[in-house]
Parts: sequence; structure tokens; C-alpha cells
Amino acid sequence: MLDLINANPTSRNAREADIIRQALLKLSHETSTLPSCMYIQENIQNIDDHYLGGAFADIFSATYRNQRVALKRIRIFHNSSQEQKARTYQALYREAIIWRQLNHPHILPLYGVDVKSFPDRPCIVLPWMANGTSRDALKSIPPNELDTYLAQWVLEISQGVNYLHIQGIIHGDLRGPNILIDEKFRVKLSDFGLASFSDQERLSILSSFTSNPRWAAPELLRSQDPVPYPDARSDVYSFGCLCIELYTQQEPYNHIKGPFCVRDAVLRGERPNSPGDEVMPPKIWELAESCWVEEPEGRPRMCDIMKEMTDWLDKGLRGSSDKDGRASYIGRIRHTIFSISYLHQLRRTCEQE
Repeated sequence: MLDLINANPTSRNAREADIIRQALLKLSHETSTLPSCMYIQENIQNIDDHYLGGAFADIFSATYRNQRVALKRIRIFHNSSQEQKARTYQALYREAIIWRQLNHPHILPLYGVDVKSFPDRPCIVLPWMANGTSRDALKSIPPNELDTYLAQWVLEISQGVNYLHIQGIIHGDLRGPNILIDEKFRVKLSDFGLASFSDQERLSILSSFTSNPRWAAPELLRSQDPVPYPDARSDVYSFGCLCIELYTQQEPYNHIKGPFCVRDAVLRGERPNSPGDEVMPPKIWELAESCWVEEPEGRPRMCDIMKEMTDWLDKGLRGSSDKDGRASYIGRIRHTIFSISYLHQLRRTCEQE
């Protein structure tokens, strides 16, 4: 079944792939296992001590096939019941199945699942990102080049998320820690533990929408459901908040302390403040604002955002507020990172959606 998903992906429409994925997920759920091809057969070597971790997982550095990799190990507490452990394993397998079939330049690839390194603690094996998260990478970029890289990343994020949406997959947790940067300073979207298919099949654990109100759409914060249903429009809202985070190098609503206060502010209709034209190009601010429309139906599609970014970069214009008359830094991106033919290809792809 996994071979069916991966075979001739360009000729298989999203609906057909979704049907196969759903069947594969159901089979994995019923058997509490994965297709054998997804298990790492070789021994993982040189596992370092605990490197870092998030709310639900620990990350370790290791070596696989003579290259550095990251092991993502879901946390399981000592007092967890067998039922709770089983649900955690099922969620991990679900994440792995979703992740493994993705193939895009701005999606972090998944090598497989390792069940040997930690007894009874399966790990997802991923490439090691030399530059860490977007926040980490920004520290190593000269100030006079920040604008170039940030505009590049905003476009690459929109491309990656648009690809997910075409596949019928919602990311569900778009924020700085899940934007990784490779050795060439290109975006790799990661952490699909919160991802769900757009038919709103529930992921019953590993949800952190209510604990991340700085990026969460108001309809998710307002939901009475203990695990709110994300969708493509809530991803778009989070994308707008992510733009603020990238350009200010601070979390959205940084002036408001505490998640509950942020939640109340969002539900009152407050949105992030503009950091000013000197920090954030007017075009990016305009796109971010369009993502925060209260009614989800009024927000642009990610494909629309990608097209606007592509058009903007193609023109090589920062905007009407470029007062100093210097050569456009966006023009440098156009000539050094993206070929004109590639930009036009992106535009055609978007227009077909």
C-alpha cells in the first residue's frame, strides 16, 4: 500500500492518495505496527546524550549510514498505563506514515522508525539540520543579509505548506521551532505530530493548540472541543503569526505575558502589531494581516499567498516605502536563488489549484 502511494505521485490525485493513506493508517492502527519498509534495519550509532526537547519529545543526535541524524523520541512517563503507551505508539506510527510519504524540497524527509536504540521507545529518524531552527539560523546571518534570507524563507514556507494542503494534510503547528534550516539555509518544515488529514480525522493526543495561543487561530481557541480541529485556514492564520516571529525574532504578542492573557486578547480581536517598514517589508505585513481575518472563509488560500510572494519576488520590488533608492534586495533573491522559469512554474501550479 505504501508503494501505491509513492508510485507515480505526479499522476495520482490527492483524493486517490488520501484513500490509500486512510486505509494504511487504519491497518496500522488495528495492528499497532508499521509497514516493514519503514523500520530502520541498521543499528543507529554514536547516540549523544539528550540534546534538546519540546513539549512531547526528546531529540538526540546520532549517526546513520555515516551521516548525522536526529532521533525524535516521544516521551512516555513511568506511570503511563499500557493503554496510554499504546495510544502514544499509535500516534507516533500515524505521524511516521503521514511524514514518510511526503516529498518536497521544503519538507524535512523522514528516513524511518528506529525500534532498537531505546527499548520500548520507538524513535523517528530524521536528517540533522546543521543550522537548527529559524531562530537559531538568524543568529548566524549578517544583519545586511537578513532581509534576503527572510523573504526567501517566507516564500519557501508558503511552498511547503501549500504542498501539504494539496496532499490533503494540515500541519497544525506552524511556528518558529518547527521551521528548520539546512546547511544551505533553506527551509525544511518539520514536526507533523499535530498534522491531520483535512477530512478532520481526529488526532487524539499530542495536540497543543490551546498551549500555543500566540500562533493559534481564534476559532481553535474558541472551540469547546478538547482537541480542536485544525484546517487549511487555521494554518494560514498561523502562517501570518509566523511571519511576525521571523521578522521580529520574537514570539507574536511578545508584549503580552502568559498564554491565557494572549488567548483573551486574540478572542477580543487583537492581532500582532506592525513592527514597522524598517523591520518588515510592507508586502509581507500586508500578507500577514490578510491571514488574520476573523472569519476563516475570508482568509487567502496558501496557494494565493505563494502566488503573491512569487509575483513580488519576480518583480524584484520591496514596495513603495523603499526610500533610500538602494538596489532591491528582493532582486538579489530573484537572480541568486530562484530562476525566472521556476517562478513562472510556481505561478502556473498555483493557478491550476
